[in-house]
Amino acid sequence: MAASRTLTTIEPAMSSIPASTAQLDHSTTGPLVVTDLDGSLWDGDLRCHPETLAAVAELEARGVELLVATGRQALSAEQGLRGNGLVLPSVLLNGALGVDFASGDRFHVAEFGANRARELLALFESHGVNPVLYLGDGDTAGRPNVTTSPRHRASMGEHFEVADPEAVVADRPILSLAMIGVDRRQVEPLADAMPDGWAEVTVYRDVLYDAATPDQHWSIHVQPAGISKQTGIEAYLQTRDLRPERVIVIGDGNNDLEMLAAADVALGVAGGHEEALALADEVIPAPAEGGWARVLDHLPAGL
Repeated sequence: MAASRTLTTIEPAMSSIPASTAQLDHSTTGPLVVTDLDGSLWDGDLRCHPETLAAVAELEARGVELLVATGRQALSAEQGLRGNGLVLPSVLLNGALGVDFASGDRFHVAEFGANRARELLALFESHGVNPVLYLGDGDTAGRPNVTTSPRHRASMGEHFEVADPEAVVADRPILSLAMIGVDRRQVEPLADAMPDGWAEVTVYRDVLYDAATPDQHWSIHVQPAGISKQTGIEAYLQTRDLRPERVIVIGDGNNDLEMLAAADVALGVAGGHEEALALADEVIPAPAEGGWARVLDHLPAGL
């Protein structure tokens, strides 16, 4: 679950985002289900409950579109999904990237302008930390002493490139900067120092990276200004030429607020962030209890 700061755009992201779907003249299609992953679809061990997997299969049998929207990068999202026998189109990095894992096609990319990426890198380093850079080719990069948890560093494996960040931001597209599972004292001052309009910033206590004390497993994600999971959803709808009759969204964190607010049916998750729960039409049980299967109760009658 996440606590988010939404900032006003000064430097627009270089983006493939379409115009609002409200302005598109598409034929109405069946419902769309959009789900967050961590704390929504699966539990802290990345396991989907059998009732959840049965519900996913039922959606497929009924011809219902299912889209993932997560803060995860492509590698970790795809591995987690495939580990549960799932291959789904996904909005990644809190809206900065969209990938259809079945085909490998990208339906959406939003990157920082080069100047903004350099400014953000300088801001991180001025606070004595070295972020992970999420690159347009799906890989990551950073200094040898990158500021992120050992578990996160290990999870990137060969997809992490040890490199001079200044050279990377000068030559390659940057979709996001992040530090995962680190000390709260490394995260909050940086977020507070972020100038208005530079980026979208999400700070949260990361239950996936438990540590000895609660202050030692916090994470920060920074993506281009104006980018959210909802903008990624809109890109997906345009590329698939969809105008769903009903959008059902499942989410538990503050990085889910935009898509929960835009949904026809918003399902919060027990234990989720209070702002997400406040937007929910129903609060479903936690992933370990198979609460996700409640999505079937909200499909249009007769489907």
